[in-house]
Amino acid sequence: MLINENEAAVYLGISKELLFSFVKSGYNGRTLKVNSDISNNFFDINDLQEWNTFLHTPLIKKGEKRPDIPLSIREYLKVESNGKCARCGSGHRLDNAHINSWSDSFSHHPHNLIRLCTDCHTKYDDGIISKEEIIKLKERLIEKLKVENTSFNIDVSNHRLPKLIEDFSGREFELTKLSELYSQNRLICIEGVGGMGKTQLLLKFIEREKLKVNWFNIETFSGFQDFIVELFNRFQVSDFDQLLDVINSEDAILVFDGIETLWSNFQDKVTQLLKQLNDYADNAKIIFTTQFNSLGFDVNLGVLKLSDGLNEKDSFTLLSKKNSSIKIDDKNISEIISFSDGHPLTLILVAGLIYMIRSPEDVWKSINEAGVSFIQDPNHKEHKKSTSLEVCFDLVYKTLDEKQRWLLMYLSLFPAGCKIPFLEILIRKDSIFKSKTEIKMSIAFLSQYNLVDFDEDYLGLERSIILNPIRFFVRKKTWNNSKELLHAIQLEAFQNLVFEAITLYSTYMLSDEVEYGIVHYEIELPNYLFAFKKAVHASYCDECRKRSDREKYLRIITGLSAGLYKYLFTRGKISYGIEINKQGAKAHLELEEFDLAIDDLNQVAILNWRIGNKEETRSVLLEMQRCEALSGERFSTVRFIEGEILRETNARTAIEKFQEAISICEINLKINPDDRAPKGNIGNMLSEIGRTYERYLNDSKTALEYYVKGYNIQREIKDYTNMFCNSHHIGNCYADAGLFDKSLEYYREALEGFTKYGQQQYIGNSLSEIGRIRISNPDLDYSFLTKDILLMGLDDIQYEIAVTDKINFYLESKLWRIIGVVALSEHSLMLTDWAHSLVRTLDKKHISEWSLPYFFAKIAIISNELESDKNNAEKLEEIKFLCGLHESEVIHDILDPFAWLSLWLKEKNIMDISRGDLYFEIENAFWDNNEDD
Repeated sequence: MLINENEAAVYLGISKELLFSFVKSGYNGRTLKVNSDISNNFFDINDLQEWNTFLHTPLIKKGEKRPDIPLSIREYLKVESNGKCARCGSGHRLDNAHINSWSDSFSHHPHNLIRLCTDCHTKYDDGIISKEEIIKLKERLIEKLKVENTSFNIDVSNHRLPKLIEDFSGREFELTKLSELYSQNRLICIEGVGGMGKTQLLLKFIEREKLKVNWFNIETFSGFQDFIVELFNRFQVSDFDQLLDVINSEDAILVFDGIETLWSNFQDKVTQLLKQLNDYADNAKIIFTTQFNSLGFDVNLGVLKLSDGLNEKDSFTLLSKKNSSIKIDDKNISEIISFSDGHPLTLILVAGLIYMIRSPEDVWKSINEAGVSFIQDPNHKEHKKSTSLEVCFDLVYKTLDEKQRWLLMYLSLFPAGCKIPFLEILIRKDSIFKSKTEIKMSIAFLSQYNLVDFDEDYLGLERSIILNPIRFFVRKKTWNNSKELLHAIQLEAFQNLVFEAITLYSTYMLSDEVEYGIVHYEIELPNYLFAFKKAVHASYCDECRKRSDREKYLRIITGLSAGLYKYLFTRGKISYGIEINKQGAKAHLELEEFDLAIDDLNQVAILNWRIGNKEETRSVLLEMQRCEALSGERFSTVRFIEGEILRETNARTAIEKFQEAISICEINLKINPDDRAPKGNIGNMLSEIGRTYERYLNDSKTALEYYVKGYNIQREIKDYTNMFCNSHHIGNCYADAGLFDKSLEYYREALEGFTKYGQQQYIGNSLSEIGRIRISNPDLDYSFLTKDILLMGLDDIQYEIAVTDKINFYLESKLWRIIGVVALSEHSLMLTDWAHSLVRTLDKKHISEWSLPYFFAKIAIISNELESDKNNAEKLEEIKFLCGLHESEVIHDILDPFAWLSLWLKEKNIMDISRGDLYFEIENAFWDNNEDD
């Protein structure tokens, strides 16, 4: 698997400068391999793994003279440390210190070196400073460098705006008409046959109007439910009512590009969705493009029909921009423009033909001959734009050789585009391609014919773009010519995707670079889902089974279920995870692989339990037990789900189940000590025992022992997504024991991990617990609470409130503590906008204005106003009154709002007043008001 230079630097945890120093100058007599393309450098994951191992290899044998640290590594360490001691920040007399001593490691690996001042270095050598502290300092330096090395965000979208062609011209009338329709309608439709330029027109309109839109490329969805899941995920809602609330409050603009691809198979559902959006999304705009006639709607919507093609002048402009050699006075060009009827995609294909054939006259002759026979066909009664397109595509297709047709079909199987540098995976002895040159030549031909375009993804990798009409024609041609060939190419493409998914899993999801694996998955997800749906269909379709190797399709299903489950779990894509692992289990059962079926069913059970679907979890457990009986073996995962279900009603028995699971794993480890899976399961079981003691037996001391054991195993095998959950619970246990500095250390680790891996749903929990500590321990270091972390915590609690039917006291207290910790931070002024948004959410849920969430939102707003105007006596009295909460003493004892207010007033330099004085001041004011009444 190839990655680019940014990812390679991130993967090794070094700077790009040091990376290329290893390429050019090398280390200890060797250089790092690099694959160079025209404008890019790519590194093979296997080469990087081998290089990292080589860097750890001892440089000398015991007794030999110690070599100097290479200059490139010394320069790297200076950059990494920013000229300061990594521990105390001193800038005087810095040393390059070995973390694992030179006498033990004989290694100058950059990760084994850290810049320390002479004093800290001496204390470390003498054992006064612990090795664990230095290792954590180094890890943070590496993590900081990784962030600087990458320019992408983990929350990339699979549905960003497509590329607007640079030379877009014409369509001024249509752009003006679209602007009018947009101002007058909530639901706007751009309609026209394939290849008319609907998407490009819309992109130009968005650019011209400077609109911020939520773009959905509908072709990338294999089913209506996939589309709904992505729609809800985009706006962080769980049902349609919540979606309406959010898009109305945001004045959102939704674009559904190519909606006919879903409407064809889910007509009623798509129609109902669009009608509901039109009826109830009062402040939102919905724009969709379609090849069909308004999808048969009986509601008022603004329709822009692209029935007219480009005029003669714009048609020639488009042709000449694609091929500057043509002349406007050429009779053949006039004939071609007339035949094309202004259809943009037809003109683009013609431009490719002219470029390749070199003669407009020969091109027109070919079109004329093909067009006459084609249009006289009984199935084509009249000439129209769609027939022009099919004629031109047919002519182009006939000029392609076998390799070019094969590659065009292969590329058509990637809805999110195929990574061009990765096509070298096709080069094999038994493949149609024998060299990179053959692939590059085929791509060049397809590009020159304008059948394929290119764009860069978030990782800077070039990807293919094939327009929908061309994609449709390619599949139709291949299917008509040879159904066996179509299946052969599909299997090749999907098997390569499985290989990549499993490589991503083993390379990233089990490493320090989980977030970079997630970004890969996010970009590739439409391709994986497309391959999954097609493989499921082919596995159980009688016609497909006659033409293809069914077992290979079943292996594609099982491979994707294995390669995707951790990513889907980490990112909270529950419905995808359940469906894919269900089908994975079914395929394994078809192949009589009962142990692997249990692994998939385990994931289905976990995901169902996570969303509260307990009945389905119990049903899946029965299926797991049936598979276990058929296999004749015992499985730890079965015991795990049994314990999970028992825990609420019988915690002690649940612990026995988890311990039984550990025993099974230990037996498996004795048989195969290098197997990572049983070790990971032991870590998870220990964590579950800890959780049972903490939550159900109220024994945080015993819980801590199990959490720490599980945590250490997860850290060792780099199971970070589970480890960071453990960090949070370890923080809870230390807080219960009154060890707040230790507690804060683990909460910090959990927060940074959740942020790193995009697990926003957990951030609010850790932030809430920190809010509790912040009041009683104000002198601890809270500087790690960045603006991004605080904002994600606020978004998390607002989302929970929005999707929860009934707001309980747990959510109310969580809301209070998160607001409290944000208000005490240096980023407190962001509370105003957020609190107003929260109020809108509460209004839509018809929450009483005398409820705790309303009081907390008002406290957030008033605190910002008072912070900006510290002498405002009216606001000071108002925030005191609000902190009275009008609630019982029990709630005051739990939330202790006056303790927070006393600290906040002091830290914001407004006034110094104790918690008790605030309490009595408000209590006396209450009694005075009652006496007046």
